[in-house]
Amino acid sequence: MLSLRCIKGERDCIVWSMNCRQEVVFCIDIAKTVFIAHVFDGLYILLKNREKRMAGSVKMFRKEREKLNEILLSRENLNIKRFFGIDDAVYRDGALDAKTKELLGLVASLVLRCDDCITYHTIKAGDLDVTDEEFDEVLAIGMVVGGSITIPHIRRASGLWDEMKKGS
Repeated sequence: MLSLRCIKGERDCIVWSMNCRQEVVFCIDIAKTVFIAHVFDGLYILLKNREKRMAGSVKMFRKEREKLNEILLSRENLNIKRFFGIDDAVYRDGALDAKTKELLGLVASLVLRCDDCITYHTIKAGDLDVTDEEFDEVLAIGMVVGGSITIPHIRRASGLWDEMKKGS
């Protein structure tokens, strides 16, 4: 008998039990819709987070980011506020338009392999009406500059992009 259950109070940890004799506990990143867990004797099981679609994750990401930024900025640290001001200003239209700057931010985020940054810039690219072709070219540039280690991040960005497009 195979069963899955959540650990009480730990909604992003799952216990996998087989015949009630062995249990394997593994945690998932709730922002990802698909993950693979290596379980007993080389058996791989693909689990999907059916409860949260990526479109819901976009909303959740924005809400969490806003809340955490509010907490951070409420600390009244002048240097942090200055940095946030620079970050906001640099992405506004200038010699380069805001859309181009967001795409540059996405490439840099891919190369740095920052999942939160990739998610942020992917969402902003969607908000700025980046086309599928533009998005794909940006991913290709990020892969060439960052190398094959960026591929898992590019996969997740592509998945997010696809879900955003389906949701609109």
